[in-house]
Amino acid sequence: MRIIAFAGQARAGKTTFAQSFAAASFDAGASPVIRSFAGPLKRAAADAGFAKDIAPDSYRSFCQVEGAAKRAENPDHWLDLFKQEVGLLAAADAAHLADCLEHDTEYHETIVLIDDM
Repeated sequence: MRIIAFAGQARAGKTTFAQSFAAASFDAGASPVIRSFAGPLKRAAADAGFAKDIAPDSYRSFCQVEGAAKRAENPDHWLDLFKQEVGLLAAADAAHLADCLEHDTEYHETIVLIDDM
């Protein structure tokens, strides 16, 4: 498994580039997945009923307040959730590799593309 992270200012094209990179990776025989470093917080907002595209100000406020509250409890809260997500991808990739080796089939490496580092 490989991890590639894209960093830059907002609206610089990180997600667009990650999508293009994913398509090229797939064409080259890999299994790309795009993940967001802020994914756990974004999912918490969605679970609480906040949608960025419908009410961006409320969404932003929720993310700021909830993000700070969880970091006050545990400074690594959001990082830990993201690491768990990547850990599950790594475990699945390792199982896929083991299966390919056991059955002499083609391995398609997982490439994790983080579009908001």
